[in-house]
Amino acid sequence: MIEKVGNVKLIAVSEGIDTSYDGYSDGDAEDVLLDIFKSKDSGRKIARVLSDNNSWPLTYHLSPERGNIVDWYDFKQNTKVLEVGSGCGAITEALIKKDILLDSLELTYKRSLINANRNKKSQNLRILVGNLEDYSSNQLYDYVVCVGVLEYAGSFISGPNPYSKFLKILRSHLKPGGKLILAIENRLGLKYWSGAHEDHTALVFDSIENYLGDKKVQTFGRLELQKLLEEHFETTDFYYPYPDYKLPHMIYSDHYLPGTNCDFPLGQLPSPSPDRSRVYLYSETLAMKSIEKNELFSNFSNSFLVVAGQKQEKTQAKFSVFQNKRRNNFQLSTKIYDNYSIKTAMSNESSEHIDQMLKTYETLEKSPLKKKINVVMPRQISKTRLRFDFVEGETLENELLQAILDNNKSKAKSILMNYLKMLDALPKEKTNPSENGEYIKIFGDKYNKKVSCYKYVPIDLNLDNIITNKNQLHLIDVEWFFEFPVPAEYLFGRFVYWFFISRYRDIFALISNKYGFKNYDDLAFIPPYLIDVIEPYLDKEVLYRVVANEVAFQYYVTGNEVSVTDMLYKWSDRRINVRELIDKVNDVESKLSAQNELVSYMEEEIKKLLHSIELIKKSRTYKLAQKLQKLRPKK
Repeated sequence: MIEKVGNVKLIAVSEGIDTSYDGYSDGDAEDVLLDIFKSKDSGRKIARVLSDNNSWPLTYHLSPERGNIVDWYDFKQNTKVLEVGSGCGAITEALIKKDILLDSLELTYKRSLINANRNKKSQNLRILVGNLEDYSSNQLYDYVVCVGVLEYAGSFISGPNPYSKFLKILRSHLKPGGKLILAIENRLGLKYWSGAHEDHTALVFDSIENYLGDKKVQTFGRLELQKLLEEHFETTDFYYPYPDYKLPHMIYSDHYLPGTNCDFPLGQLPSPSPDRSRVYLYSETLAMKSIEKNELFSNFSNSFLVVAGQKQEKTQAKFSVFQNKRRNNFQLSTKIYDNYSIKTAMSNESSEHIDQMLKTYETLEKSPLKKKINVVMPRQISKTRLRFDFVEGETLENELLQAILDNNKSKAKSILMNYLKMLDALPKEKTNPSENGEYIKIFGDKYNKKVSCYKYVPIDLNLDNIITNKNQLHLIDVEWFFEFPVPAEYLFGRFVYWFFISRYRDIFALISNKYGFKNYDDLAFIPPYLIDVIEPYLDKEVLYRVVANEVAFQYYVTGNEVSVTDMLYKWSDRRINVRELIDKVNDVESKLSAQNELVSYMEEEIKKLLHSIELIKKSRTYKLAQKLQKLRPKK
């Protein structure tokens, strides 16, 4: 043993371990991390670092989203787990919350020390310090977890084929029937085609071009990775974290794929690149539509998460989504299984939110909304979990988006008008919502006057929460419900903001010239045939009030302050419009070609003139004229 930190032992895997070795390091960021986790107020320091939007290494190591990559997985109780490449302990922190016994192996002592201080209260953790090749033990494990390590095997595993050898070693530490859980980037991920730098070499297109330089670090495509794993494992179950395995918000599977079983939430695109600035060579949103149509999502996912073993997985969720960016009391995860989904509180505080949601659904049983739309009702399976029947179908948001992209004017107009009819049919009353203190606490005071308001209506009536199936509408998510009056224009305005401004403004701007979309007060590009439907409900003044309400509401949910201007103008214009550049190049080439033709024509004309001059000089007339010129008397 090297030392003990709190309840956690640090154990060397071989004699003479070099505690000064730092072959892989995030430099000064690791000193900051060690200071944070040694302090008595680490929670406050972490919150400050994350809110200050500090350096990528600190965000990467401290973000609660890191743990989502293993949180989704249902480990069997009382099993033994080996984590390989535990780093500074972010994944370790998530694993020790499971009912398991955990050994975390890390190559460098300093990172192991950070991990130990981070998780020093844990009763189910040992930290092994050293190289995996040096770890020889009779201990076999039910699971081996390896997140973001395989790509580095060429740097720390000896031999001609380090990646295969690394997987072989991992397999040797598993019990019969054990599982390897592995995460890695996809070398052919969509974001790398559109301009994101390769994560390890920081070179654009490096992974796509097969790492032409030193291959000490490399990632793999879907088929490459599958073949590599199949050298040592009988089965491989692929999952697809988005935006990647580092900070996953959603995790798809081969049983729940965009384009095959569901629609990708296009508002999540383009893929973020928090570690460094990047350009966007094309619309990832429109590219995703093509990927879905051709069922290629599994090949273009930015990252892979693979469960490899001796037999197929059966009980895991086929899709998971996490709400880590909220305040603790609102953090939920949603997992979809074969014919049902489960919402789970992600913290002790958010169990109260689960309880409130159940009360909301009980209230909605008597709501006039139930006559207009089928509200998918849950049943409680514990204090922290609600179960819902799974509804097949397409969201109204995706239907409207596709109709606009197809320039199907009648369908797009019909969807929007039917949505508005549903809202208009709900009972309203004219009142001043700001007279209620709870309303101001959540939504602010921008509606300090009498306006038409809904009561006992959830504000979740956005099109992405409404599924259409066999001409029946289903409201699949009712999380935000308030007993006080809420302005009617706010509910419709939320749709306009999230649909036309926040999620799809970039692609509507891209196709605006082609389809003649109107630039709506420099805020959104809206088809003219929908402007007529929208304008009776919304003008610029109303939109600003709506967004001010949404700013206040998002702060209530997340604790993150933003301004109305930030929400309305948050898009980035770092995208390179390749079409525009190509058109400009073609235009210049066309003009240059025309100029070259003109020059060639003029050169030919000059040659003809010079030839004519030569003929004239050789003529008798010219020679006679020259002689006569000489005979003229001088003045």
